[in-house]
Amino acid sequence: MVEHADVLLVIGTRLGDVPTNGYTLLDLPRPHQRLIHCHPDPAELGRIYQSTIAVPIETAAVLRHWPILRRLLFARGMNGLQTGDMHLSNLPARKRAPPRQTGLI
Repeated sequence: MVEHADVLLVIGTRLGDVPTNGYTLLDLPRPHQRLIHCHPDPAELGRIYQSTIAVPIETAAVLRHWPILRRLLFARGMNGLQTGDMHLSNLPARKRAPPRQTGLI
């Protein structure tokens, strides 16, 4: 199934030995599929596989910002989209929730 995909959206995994079936699931170093790799550790992005777009972002933030990310990735198409376009700093700021009251003094 992965072999026939046009685009792979990989969120939060390192694309190491186990998820890639011993590095045989994708072509090294650049998969023939367009690879969008979202991972919280920027050092992990591009370490083994060269991504079309590498997004240094926490998994929870991907889910929180999914409507915006989806629009950037798919509505505009991936032609001309740069990795910097997807950086977390370019996404709208999230309002911080007030601290929870625990009732303990």
